[in-house]
Amino acid sequence: MQLNRPEKLACLQLAEASIRWGLRHRAAPEVDDLQIEGVPSGRRASFVSLYVEDELNGCMGQLEPNRPLADDIASNAYGAAFRDPRFPPPREGHVDRLSLEVSILSALESLSVTTRQETKSAVEPGRHGVVLRRGSSRGTFLPSVWQKCPDPDRFLDALMEKAGIERGSWSPDIDVFRYEVDSFAGQSFGESSSLELDP
Repeated sequence: MQLNRPEKLACLQLAEASIRWGLRHRAAPEVDDLQIEGVPSGRRASFVSLYVEDELNGCMGQLEPNRPLADDIASNAYGAAFRDPRFPPPREGHVDRLSLEVSILSALESLSVTTRQETKSAVEPGRHGVVLRRGSSRGTFLPSVWQKCPDPDRFLDALMEKAGIERGSWSPDIDVFRYEVDSFAGQSFGESSSLELDP
C-alpha cells in the first residue's frame, strides 16, 4: 500500500493542479488536462483534505476503489475545494494559504463485531479509519481524526452521529469496517515538493 516519495509528490501535484484548474475554468478537470505523470496506476480509493493553518477547510473522498487512482485524486481534490458544503470555495487570492493532504486507502476490512466493546477492541486509535453502516446510512472517520478525538468512546459517538445513528446507542445491525491509509502532505499549497510524511 505504501507509495514511494516520487509517487507521493506526483499525487500532491495532481491534487494541486486539479484545484488550480477549477479556479481558472470553474469546472472539474479531466486527468489528461492536468498533464501530471508519476501517479501509480490501478484502482485505488483516496481522500483529499485541505487545511488553512492546520484547520480543515475541505475534504472529499471515496471508500471503494471504483476508478484509477489519478482520476480519484483529481476528482476528490476538486470536490474538497468546491463541493464540500461545510466550507466556502477558495478564491484565487487565498489559494496559497491552503495545505494539501492526500490519503490512499487500503481495502475495507469487515469486522465480525456485534457490540460497542468488541468494536473498540478491534480498532487501534491512530492506525485505523473506521466505517459505520446501518441500512442506507454510512459514515467514516480517517485515522487522522484520532488526533483530535483520541478517546474511543468519544470517537465512536462522533462517528455514529455523522452516520446518522443515535449517539451512545448500539445494535447488532451496525456494520463496522476498518482500513488503513498512506497519508502525506505538502507543507503549503504551491510547495508540494516539500513533503511532510506521516510516520
